[in-house]
Amino acid sequence: MKKLRIYLDTSVIGGCFDHEFAPWSNALLEDFLAGSFVPVLSQLVAAEIRPALSDSTRSGSSMP
Repeated sequence: MKKLRIYLDTSVIGGCFDHEFAPWSNALLEDFLAGSFVPVLSQLVAAEIRPALSDSTRSGSSMP
């Protein structure tokens, strides 16, 4: 059976760092890490989050 592919927008990824949305965004990322779903990103989303991920790594923030 094929795994469900889920498109991620920047708001889902940004939700990992927002207290209000972190429980849902982080749970979805945990599902991706567990192999339950396949994440899909556009090149635009990848370009938008790349600088933010670099900044969060330097500041010590983390996501699953």
